[in-house]
Amino acid sequence: MTALAGQIAEIWTLYVIGTAMIAVRIFCRTKMVGYRIYDWDDSLVIAVAGMWTAAPVIGQVFVQGAEGRHTSDLSEEDRKKWAYGSQMFLLGLTGYVVILWTLKFNMLCFYSRVVRGLWTERFVKPLMIGIALSVVVIIIITLAATCRPFHHLWQVWPDPGCHCVPQNLTFFVVILVFNLVTDICIMLIPIPVLVGIQTNRLKKFGLFLLFGLGFFCMFAAILRFVLIFNASAKPRWLHLS
Repeated sequence: MTALAGQIAEIWTLYVIGTAMIAVRIFCRTKMVGYRIYDWDDSLVIAVAGMWTAAPVIGQVFVQGAEGRHTSDLSEEDRKKWAYGSQMFLLGLTGYVVILWTLKFNMLCFYSRVVRGLWTERFVKPLMIGIALSVVVIIIITLAATCRPFHHLWQVWPDPGCHCVPQNLTFFVVILVFNLVTDICIMLIPIPVLVGIQTNRLKKFGLFLLFGLGFFCMFAAILRFVLIFNASAKPRWLHLS
């Protein structure tokens, strides 16, 4: 198996795993309440399923059509292909942010039911507004303002400068910071419910473990950031992360 074929296999394997998890979530929720009384988080999961399907398509186009290349390490050959790879990378990066923040909204909608009637309920709506604003900051302001004019992000020649590359440090730092801050805020909401729940220690530990999966997401976000920029420092092509 070639390196490109391996990347494509990885993309679609992750897609299948993610789709299976989404399908289980939709099935269980429908079994419990029926589709006629879906809440906001149920509708958001279905929307995520559509966006999640678009993600591997973009990934395959990036890997197969552009051979996984972009303008972070350029020669004067194959300029159109390399510029196209940068466009696909930016599209994939934007899709990643949209999917991630939609899932954050999903969790907040779910938690709004869990903490209904408790004092932490008052923080749910402000967090939703904060997450919406953070998406605007990340996608519109950061992506649009860091490199001017915007099309220099996929310009091959002349060199547009260090701020006009898809692996721009500013993009990923902003995404990482907002990602970690919103995850911490979301994880704090159900704590009063978990602390006050009347059950045995084993079940309570299981609930804390379940709701504490956000720590794993935070670790994964930090690890992703480190791996991307360790790879960017090496003179080799990067695949869509």
